[in-house]
Amino acid sequence: MFNSKPMVKKKQGMVEAVDDPDLSFSKIMKDVQLFASSHMTWKDKKALENQKVSGLGGKPQRKQRLPLSVARVQMKKQKEREEKTFEQNVIFGQFGGTSRKKPAADKKRKPEERVLKSTFGNFRGGVLDVKDLLRSGGSSRTNDRDNNYGKDKNKSKGMEVEEETSRKIEIRKQRKEAVRGKASNIC
Repeated sequence: MFNSKPMVKKKQGMVEAVDDPDLSFSKIMKDVQLFASSHMTWKDKKALENQKVSGLGGKPQRKQRLPLSVARVQMKKQKEREEKTFEQNVIFGQFGGTSRKKPAADKKRKPEERVLKSTFGNFRGGVLDVKDLLRSGGSSRTNDRDNNYGKDKNKSKGMEVEEETSRKIEIRKQRKEAVRGKASNIC
């Protein structure tokens, strides 16, 4: 006489059983969207309506185009933002620009490059020093003692750090100026 299944009343007069095994996740999502549409703005409602129409096989509405006078300003601002981020990336040595590092495959030396050449190396005191030519290009270990010929050995570490940071700042300034020069040549 009475139905033993509890009933749930839905919006728009739909009545369905709670324990219905055919109730899928997508149906539940659609019901939630229908329920939430009363709290949506008119733009969101219109977008949901267009989505329903295209889901049923109808043609979706074309998006409204911006007038060229408005679009030009937006494109110009977008271009400026991209240039600014590019400059920052070059300055900070991140991706892009002239600061790219070569992949390890390019650093590998070919056997013919490993042959000693009389035109290369450091000639001091009647001896041709070719240690740096014999080292492999991808070696992670470097001997810094060999490269300290003209440096003062009594300098403190603090002074070296200050010099290094000032050198880095100068390099960044030069890169920034180079990027500005390229940007002005492009325009």
